[in-house]
Amino acid sequence: METLGLAAFVLVLSRYNGGEPLVIASPAAGDKGLIFLASSPDSDNQQADAFVECIRAELDESRRHQPCRLEDVAAGLALTTSELEKALLQLGFAFGPAEPVASVRERAGVVLHVEPRGHDLHVEVTVNAAAYSPALLPQLAAHIARAAEWLADAGSEPLNRFQLLSADEEREIARHSNGPTVPLGMGLTLHGLIAAQATRTPGATAVMHGEVEVSYASLNAQASHLATMLRRDFGVTPGACVGVMMERSEKTVVALYGVMKAGAAYVPINPRHPWETIRYMLENAGISVLIVDSESIASASSFAGQLLVIDIELRDSPEGVDPAIPVSDEDLAYVIYTSGSTGRPKGVAVQHRAIVNTVLWRNDFYGIGPSDVNLQIPSFAFDSSVVDIFCVLVAGGRLIIPDEEMRLDARRLLELSIERGVTSCIVTPSYYKLLVGELAGAVPSLRCVTLAGESATPELVAAHLEKLAGVALFNEYGPTENAVCSTACRLETAVATVPIGRPIWNVAVLILDAAGRLAPIGVPGEIFLGGAGVARGYLNQETLTAERFVPSPVPALCDGTLYKTGDRACWAQDGSLEFLGRLDNQVKIRGIRIELDEVEQALRLHPDVRHAAVLCKEDAQGAKYLAGYVEGPAELTRPQLREHVGMQLPYYMIPDALVVMPQLPLNLNGKIDRTALGRLDDFSTRGEVDLASLSPAQAILIGVWADVLRRGQIALDDNFFAMGGNSLRVMEVTSRIRSELAPGIELLDIYTYPTVRELADRLEQVG
Repeated sequence: METLGLAAFVLVLSRYNGGEPLVIASPAAGDKGLIFLASSPDSDNQQADAFVECIRAELDESRRHQPCRLEDVAAGLALTTSELEKALLQLGFAFGPAEPVASVRERAGVVLHVEPRGHDLHVEVTVNAAAYSPALLPQLAAHIARAAEWLADAGSEPLNRFQLLSADEEREIARHSNGPTVPLGMGLTLHGLIAAQATRTPGATAVMHGEVEVSYASLNAQASHLATMLRRDFGVTPGACVGVMMERSEKTVVALYGVMKAGAAYVPINPRHPWETIRYMLENAGISVLIVDSESIASASSFAGQLLVIDIELRDSPEGVDPAIPVSDEDLAYVIYTSGSTGRPKGVAVQHRAIVNTVLWRNDFYGIGPSDVNLQIPSFAFDSSVVDIFCVLVAGGRLIIPDEEMRLDARRLLELSIERGVTSCIVTPSYYKLLVGELAGAVPSLRCVTLAGESATPELVAAHLEKLAGVALFNEYGPTENAVCSTACRLETAVATVPIGRPIWNVAVLILDAAGRLAPIGVPGEIFLGGAGVARGYLNQETLTAERFVPSPVPALCDGTLYKTGDRACWAQDGSLEFLGRLDNQVKIRGIRIELDEVEQALRLHPDVRHAAVLCKEDAQGAKYLAGYVEGPAELTRPQLREHVGMQLPYYMIPDALVVMPQLPLNLNGKIDRTALGRLDDFSTRGEVDLASLSPAQAILIGVWADVLRRGQIALDDNFFAMGGNSLRVMEVTSRIRSELAPGIELLDIYTYPTVRELADRLEQVG
């Protein structure tokens, strides 16, 4: 009976923790200390009776050894007993009378006590309420009882035949997993929805950029003219990919809309990306036509295909006639490139039916209508921009597009929001952290803010609820591969783990273990997404598509193809999802998806770099940053590495910290010791600055830079960007300087005068 109870305990917990080895403490006879067992099933195919026998042998072997007292072990390792308990007393098991169990029950996180009572087996489970949800207790006890009953009669059946979940549990998870089923109609396309709105409200303002206002009629006419030109003069055929590489303006929206009207898929490209990245996207997507504006044409100087300069083609406000190209909802609407683990970005191909489902759900969920004014913040090259642009246009509202400099300037963005009566915006949590204080009570028209792109923190939610109590705050989750958004919820309280909500219309969210089984409520697993939002796959990358877009292992719950996200999550008791991070080497920093392998590959391409490792770390304030470590000669400098990486990767993938080492640390297996690198201080202090020799402006700037860049010391000639400065930190440092030193400083000044000495001289010159 003892072995059976312990085997059931191990079987259930191995399902809970993904099959990782378990270390279980058990009281020794006579309460002389503890014995420890390390066990887990050999595999899912191991026979039940063989598994039970292995548990029996492990238990017997453990009892042959002298029991240990944690107090003695802790003293020998120079640790406190509580520190050792956290490491070794997560799980406890005891068999027999209750008295010897007391010490284990009081100290361990989860304890199973098995006591024979006649012909029955009494099973008692205890959990530490401070570490685990109280709802775990009855669920875990029921699962262990099910496992014990199954093992008692299973004989030589393989362990994968054991059904952890009861029928009631499966029905409850099914209710959580599927969003509302809402028929959308056949043949709907994204550009078709906008054209229908233009017919309803032709005179209403659709897009505003600076002083330029574009009505729905004009937007539709310009897009129709562009579509006709793409077909007639540039040979664009249905199903082709057309690149759009432009600065932010109303013409960008015309270009995206016009490409879809031509029956093609648009591929947004940031003109600020290095040419190597742009070239790969153009070649991978088979792009022969690239739409640019006059500001971006220089970035396309090496393009061998046809350039369409939109400023020239639209200068006379053409009155285009809709080319009426037949487009199916199965055709591609756009392809957006994201970071790739192979060292190359991958293009996510999204069909009209997928993005239409997301757009119509959002407009219903948020109540977006003709009176809404949306402030367009996300870059056009990222997937958040798709819903940010098209939801409000489909609903007949107004889209406000700030230029790039204004987009990164909190003060000017606030002035624009007040002037235009902004009602909504989508931002990353990192970005919103810099805006929430500025927005507090300043924009009376603002009714909702949506966080997306990365995990929101309880502190940010609390700040919003305190400062903008009358403005609704929402949280959205969804990878590019599932048409931007998969789950959503309104955030009304600041809880320790910010939820990511429930599935949207016609979308299924499955939490599966490593074997493709449904994870119990409260137990972590990988997020798989199915239903209407799933993308077609990765453009011209069949192997990667087959790896990440897989047949559903639970067809009764969701049939068809599922996208394997690599994200960890669990179901909360109320049916919402809790996001728990990544399973692989992918991270999100400032809302941008980055594969660390791609950055490492770029570093290794430098001729002087022998080995490289890149980590995602957190600074003292909890902000994430990229840290790159290279093995190379002492002559190799950080500026050289930054320049090298910047020629291959977008600016947001350049590590904030770059460290050159004579040799990277190795672990016992001869691999790079990432744990050791994680403990390094990437921003070590420099020599003390003589404050008495500084001007007042220099002293203030050094303090501001040290805070914003999370550095111990700043020298007068340190370059802001070479030390890890980025666009969000430019926003932060500009805001600080305005409040502490110079109210009239402009965002552009930080880029023009990137050292403390230069910026201080500039500020003193202008008073």
